Amino acid sequence: MKKILLILFILSFNIFAQNNDIIKAIMDENSIIIEKVMKDNIDANALITNRVVNKAYTPLIYAIILGKTDTVKELIKRGADVNKTVTNQNSVTVPIITASSSGNIDVLRELIKNDAYINKRDDYRNNALFYAKNADIVKELIKNKIDFNIINKKGETPLFYSKNKEIAAELIKLGIDVNAKDNDGNTALFTVGYNVVEQLVASGAELEIRNNKGNTALLDIPFSTDLYLKKLEALVKMGANIDAKDKNDDTLLIKSICDNDIKLTKKLLELGADIEIRDKNGNTPLMVAILQYELRYDIFNEKDLNIIIELVNYGADIYSKHQYGITPYSTAEDIGNKEILDIFNNR
Repeated sequence: MKKILLILFILSFNIFAQNNDIIKAIMDENSIIIEKVMKDNIDANALITNRVVNKAYTPLIYAIILGKTDTVKELIKRGADVNKTVTNQNSVTVPIITASSSGNIDVLRELIKNDAYINKRDDYRNNALFYAKNADIVKELIKNKIDFNIINKKGETPLFYSKNKEIAAELIKLGIDVNAKDNDGNTALFTVGYNVVEQLVASGAELEIRNNKGNTALLDIPFSTDLYLKKLEALVKMGANIDAKDKNDDTLLIKSICDNDIKLTKKLLELGADIEIRDKNGNTPLMVAILQYELRYDIFNEKDLNIIIELVNYGADIYSKHQYGITPYSTAEDIGNKEILDIFNNR
């Protein structure tokens, strides 16, 4: 097991390193392109391909990505069209949106000063406000009359894309509804990161509102990345019902057990999830864990007892009776699983 974890760690580290190398290669190529454009006086509206990603952009877009304000100014002097969009593989790149997402307010101001259309939308029907990297960008866009009542293709408002609480606060001040729903019935609380949850709830976001799948924002947490676990903590801290049930009558704890997600299971137990709550079949989380263990063992020959151990350590009742009189202990006896019985007997 330790060997497998070591291999997974090494692989994840290598992927992270490779991603950094790719980003560096892309940015290096962008710099080379801009240097050539400026040196050789290439047409300021020409499409030039970045060979690393095989996508073509105008010199202005490259300069915006690199955050080179002086180069942006010079390209505009040379006739660069501040409203020229570029399409690569059905993805539309808009100069003012790129400036907003880069967070460089000087570049943004330069584009606006030179008549960039502030409400230009991309292929998702988002304007620059959706991509604002910080609150200063939001303020600048608002000052220049950007449409903040806009809704995109998915029915989302800019609040759904808030990257931090400062951005959310600026948008909420404008009167954007914190409980507005998108086409899937999600509110902004479903989509924002952990660092925005408190701001939304303090501003009236409803914690127990349900989307079209019947999930609350807490139930909609898919798996145990560090960011999702932090969001789970933030939601519980603000009062979200950790034992809310989905349309199948399962809590997030039971779902995490069915998904064999030990990190999510541990976090939920740590945060006080009901360890004796029952699913629609009358099973406690421990009973579900035993049945899931047997299922995985029969199909995949996996012998991962960690979730069962965790539940027992948190005090799960091994003699809790099912509606038909069976208990986790008797179930372990019936299936003849000595390993589970050893865990029970040595608790």
